[in-house]
Amino acid sequence: MNYSEEYDKAKSKVLKYILYKKRSKQEVKNKFSSVISNEMLEEIIDELEENGYINDNSYIERAVAEFIALNNLSLKEVKYKLMAKGISSSLIEDYISENEEKMQTISLNSTIYNFTLANGRIAPGTAGSFEINIDGSGAGVAIFYTVNFQNETEKPKNLKFKYDGKEFESIELLNHWIVGTIHGDTDAQQRSFIIEWEWPYETGNTPEEIAENDERDTIDAKNISDYRFDVVVTGTQVQPQK
Repeated sequence: MNYSEEYDKAKSKVLKYILYKKRSKQEVKNKFSSVISNEMLEEIIDELEENGYINDNSYIERAVAEFIALNNLSLKEVKYKLMAKGISSSLIEDYISENEEKMQTISLNSTIYNFTLANGRIAPGTAGSFEINIDGSGAGVAIFYTVNFQNETEKPKNLKFKYDGKEFESIELLNHWIVGTIHGDTDAQQRSFIIEWEWPYETGNTPEEIAENDERDTIDAKNISDYRFDVVVTGTQVQPQK
């Protein structure tokens, strides 16, 4: 077998590997360095990079979106995941510097509806809401955004959240719900999301459940004077398709 035939055969193996799933340059090297000569492998990688089949920048963009949306990771946490896959630290830093991650701590005490206020603190019978605003104005490109909730403190057991017509036992269960894209070529550059919460006076379907929940509410009202969590909004630039 001459060099050209051997090269085409090796390239076919690499193509099959990267077409099945997007791979980083280092992952390709790790996979084939023991079966393809270094010189030939570098030549194949150069050709595939030139034709867009291997693109570490594109790999970073896709991986960041998937890690954040599916695994509730911050950009800094994603950085270490990507470095473990052999992605250049400088490429990752460049990408992160071009994207934003903003965090705000929410205290439910500051979101209570006045008509349910109980001595300025959450308690059975209180309810409230808070709004999350995302502004993509001036970005010039589409922005893929995710909203995650982290560092939740102890929550009253019977306090519930409501969003998009659904009820959630914990704020962190909302982590996979608020995601989307703000397109750079439209007038609608802002997104707003309202999340409601309620700690009912009475919960349960039977006298036994009601009595048990009342007892738990009394304990929680005594021990939990505030309930906080961090809201992390991450926006990643979506590069236009060529």
